[in-house]
Amino acid sequence: MSQAEVTRLYIGSYTQPEGHVPNGCGEGVYAYDFNLANGDLTRRSVLPGIVNPSFVHAETTLGLVYAVSETGEEGTLYTIRDEGGQLSVVSETSTGGSASCHVVRAGDVVYVASYMGGCTSAHPVDGDRVGNGHLAKYEGTGPNKGRQEAPHAHQALPSPCGKWICVCDLGSDRVWQHDAGNFGEPLGSLQVPGGSGPRHLCFHPTLPIAYVLCELTCTLLVVSIDPASGDMAIVTELGTVQTTPGVEPAAAGIRIHPTGQALYVSNRFSDTITVFTVADDGSLSQMQFFSCGGKTPRDFALVPGGAWLVIGNQDSDTISVFAVDPNTGRVDKDSQRVHECNTPSCIAF
Repeated sequence: MSQAEVTRLYIGSYTQPEGHVPNGCGEGVYAYDFNLANGDLTRRSVLPGIVNPSFVHAETTLGLVYAVSETGEEGTLYTIRDEGGQLSVVSETSTGGSASCHVVRAGDVVYVASYMGGCTSAHPVDGDRVGNGHLAKYEGTGPNKGRQEAPHAHQALPSPCGKWICVCDLGSDRVWQHDAGNFGEPLGSLQVPGGSGPRHLCFHPTLPIAYVLCELTCTLLVVSIDPASGDMAIVTELGTVQTTPGVEPAAAGIRIHPTGQALYVSNRFSDTITVFTVADDGSLSQMQFFSCGGKTPRDFALVPGGAWLVIGNQDSDTISVFAVDPNTGRVDKDSQRVHECNTPSCIAF
């Protein structure tokens, strides 16, 4: 098999039971080879010793992986080196917030969102090591007293233009916006409908549009972005899941196809994936709705090029793989194959 047919896949996991992960039994950070020709997975190694490395970010060309430890105590950001599929920790630093749940690198900075800490930290990169972070803390609450009693930063993501860092705050019903060139207090924010709980967002690859996924209401917001000022405005709101009696779903992951023609959302507890067609103007219409092939699809990702969809099913200890039309983004629902993996929580290429 040629190197061109294989890409590295990394999977984060919950290594111990938590309130939202009752059967957490992950082994750590997993490294797999993913066969781009047929969708097969081959495990290369697993890195133990990190408690709940629930989210990972890969810089494949650099041979680096970043992972955060999601616990009730102050979080830790780990830099991990991949040498031929074998993983080792090369540095670690505090995130400054508890329940750190998302990590991403943009340029020479690594950003971490901490859920219980209600904050985002920006860490300078020096080679394969990461320094202490500059911390931005948020304020605000929402009407859902059980989930929105305080700020809960769930994701920090750089805009495609590189000007801004946008942070989904589930607790305050806001998407905060920071200056990526001078990270500090927010420049402003987008207020979403009360009780929505914004969890994750993604950006259209070419249009000034963001898609904000709200966990608590299973809704998807189409948001316009002013290219000059960065001001955000909600254009429309859609549901992500078909109603099932007795099931209270919770939206989880969101990704857009590299072509910009399809958008994907995972719905926990209804255990489904919703696929939307993306029109030329960025508007959405539902294309597909199908079973994820497991229980609790916490996260998923598309392979580079968009020919496969890989889903981490947290509560069935499985990874589902589906073939995708690389030109349209349509999923072949009959192509599903399932692999065992304990408590997967994040999929990263």
